[in-house]
Amino acid sequence: LAALGVRNNFGTFARIHEFYLPFILIPGLIIFFLSLKDARLIYLLPVWGNSLSQVGNAALMTAGFLQGFVVLGMIIPFLKTSGKMGRAVAAGIVIAGMCFLLSVVASLGFFGSGETSRLMWPTLELAKVTTIPGNIMERLDVAFIAVWVTAVYTTLVSTYFIVTVGLSQIFYLEDHRAFTFPMLPILYAVALSPPNVDVLYRIITLTTLYGLVITIAHPLLLLAVDLMQAGWRSSRRMRG
Repeated sequence: LAALGVRNNFGTFARIHEFYLPFILIPGLIIFFLSLKDARLIYLLPVWGNSLSQVGNAALMTAGFLQGFVVLGMIIPFLKTSGKMGRAVAAGIVIAGMCFLLSVVASLGFFGSGETSRLMWPTLELAKVTTIPGNIMERLDVAFIAVWVTAVYTTLVSTYFIVTVGLSQIFYLEDHRAFTFPMLPILYAVALSPPNVDVLYRIITLTTLYGLVITIAHPLLLLAVDLMQAGWRSSRRMRG
């Protein structure tokens, strides 16, 4: 399904995300806010935890999960009004950051740190025990899984699309669709390679941290090259 979605142009790619955004954001916020009514403030204390090093490690991991914004860097050359990209990126970071914060607050406020540390997927467990007032739905995990699958689909489409576009630019091809289906068996092989969930999460941790280094180093390298070129051009004009 993602491969079929990737075989479209940038306009359709943007409309896919625009269409699915309300179906991801609104139900997720409803689940989180409903769970807060049973949260206990004592479970959230102390706010900064017991170790600043643990806070720093968690902040790095959270920042690593926001690396999807690299996709926007690939899209900038195709925008009609690229000047608005800064505001769009800022809004996206705020929305994603608030979703992370709400999920952590809701999970810790309901289960506490001890129980949360023993759960594989605390947010899913939170959706299981959250109910809508009036007993309209006794468990919201079905709705949460639907939201989660939709979020996974849009994330997969984004990265899949950028990979094919990047490959087409490397090989000087005008159409990125040539790489859509050849990449499919590679993605399946990578997805099926971890033997269990524990190994999968270790791989995610390593790729997230190393990817964060690349994400930070690459723009800094481009900035350094641009400054060197600007200095070189300036020196040539002075000599001229």
